[in-house]
Amino acid sequence: MKERLYKTLKPIFLLLIVGGIYVVLIYTTGFKIPCPIKFATGFDCPGCGISRVLLSYLRLDFKTAFFTNPVITVILPIMLGDYIYHKYHYVVHNNKKPFNKLENISMYVMIGALILYAVIKNIYVHIN
Repeated sequence: MKERLYKTLKPIFLLLIVGGIYVVLIYTTGFKIPCPIKFATGFDCPGCGISRVLLSYLRLDFKTAFFTNPVITVILPIMLGDYIYHKYHYVVHNNKKPFNKLENISMYVMIGALILYAVIKNIYVHIN
């Protein structure tokens, strides 16, 4: 169990360290990673604003997070909960639980919502 826990926590801690460095860079220098899709096409991608959403989460400013990207704001906690659920079963029970039918459907719905949001947002932005 210890090996599975280490295997699970290692990438999480690495992500937290890199994310923490990125947050410090944003607040000290104003540097933000530009969106490659927006750079290449001029259109917002479905995930545009995710850095601002995460920074709003850190400040517990959920209203700003929601107005930055409402779909990401709703989807991230759901995906995090699902991730924790599956990792828990892996670490505690040594069971790599496969996604069930409902989880697969919800994943497709979330991806569809992201794409639909990006299309509607880009149409609205380019009309105005």
